Amino acid sequence: MALYYLIASLPALTLEGPVPIGRDRFMAACVTTVSAEVLADIGLVLDGREREAANAWICAWVNRDTQLRNALARLRSARMDVDEGEYLKEHEGFDVFLEKSAAEIMGNANPLERELALARLRWKMAEDMAVFDAFGLPAVFSYALRLRLALRWSGLAADKGRAAVR
Repeated sequence: MALYYLIASLPALTLEGPVPIGRDRFMAACVTTVSAEVLADIGLVLDGREREAANAWICAWVNRDTQLRNALARLRSARMDVDEGEYLKEHEGFDVFLEKSAAEIMGNANPLERELALARLRWKMAEDMAVFDAFGLPAVFSYALRLRLALRWSGLAADKGRAAVR
């Protein structure tokens, strides 16, 4: 029952615009609601280390994300005429939609638009994977993934980007 209150109390997230909640505030909201093991997994997701998590839903996310990364690696390898084999990672399952989406996204000439489209695809993946348990742990993990994406995009700035390129 506590997850209902947690999930209902979380502010809506978008990739564009300000992020209404930070990492620490989200973790603080979860502390009183979830077990220490689940809290550790949420922290791993927020830190981008979800491959170390034990939860089955997160493992399913990792498999889908790995398939997407493999599709991108195959497309980039073909474009640069290099062997893709060393870049591909094992994963379970296969989703044709991810392969098709990766090809469409990589067809865009603008690198920023490609990155934003990939972020939107990952956002949709996280939402879709939690749709059947909208008030359970999948919704909390999905929110953590989307929060990580939103925080990343809100922290990007043109001047920082130019400085990094230099």
